[in-house]
Amino acid sequence: MSSRFCPFAVVLLLWSTQAFLSAAENDAATPLRLVADHVMKETTRRLMDRSNGQTFEDSTNLAPKPEISIESKFNAWFYQTWLLADGMRRVAESLDEPKYRGYGERNLDFIFQHMSYFQRQHDAHMKAAPVGDGKLSPIGFYFDISALWHTGLAPLVLERSQATKDAKYAPFLKRMRQFVADCPRFDDGRNRASRVRRRGDAGHS
Repeated sequence: MSSRFCPFAVVLLLWSTQAFLSAAENDAATPLRLVADHVMKETTRRLMDRSNGQTFEDSTNLAPKPEISIESKFNAWFYQTWLLADGMRRVAESLDEPKYRGYGERNLDFIFQHMSYFQRQHDAHMKAAPVGDGKLSPIGFYFDISALWHTGLAPLVLERSQATKDAKYAPFLKRMRQFVADCPRFDDGRNRASRVRRRGDAGHS
């Protein structure tokens, strides 16, 4: 499979194939495993210097520069990444496959492993280089939420915060709650689309 495989297409394949497992398990399991294995292979959990191709697993002593960014689009802070994580959960459960378990949690750990670097980059007003063929910073929405689809891995952050009580999740959750609180609402309490842009209103990787 091509490394340019669309993340949203991957999600659709994971969900749709998983839904048919109970009816035709032997036929459905093979393509499902192929897609899930592709996701695992392409989820590198590394940083990359886009100017020279060098990769990093430790960012402790890295000086911030815009060219150093998340290597894999499957690790970017986009809403698709959460959908993908949820799809992998469903696959792990359907196939009873240990290697797919904790996929999303490991992605979240990767983000926070390098959060000190991302924070230094953000504080220096640098936009991290896009990942894949997109134009957006793969970490920018962690710091700036102005639409619901900017929330990225928010469900995972909330889950891990509740499970671990780790204070490192607090800054993002504070921004998330403030965003939700500030959204104008209809009389029935729903967020108004006039201020909360729909997912399709802006491009993304």
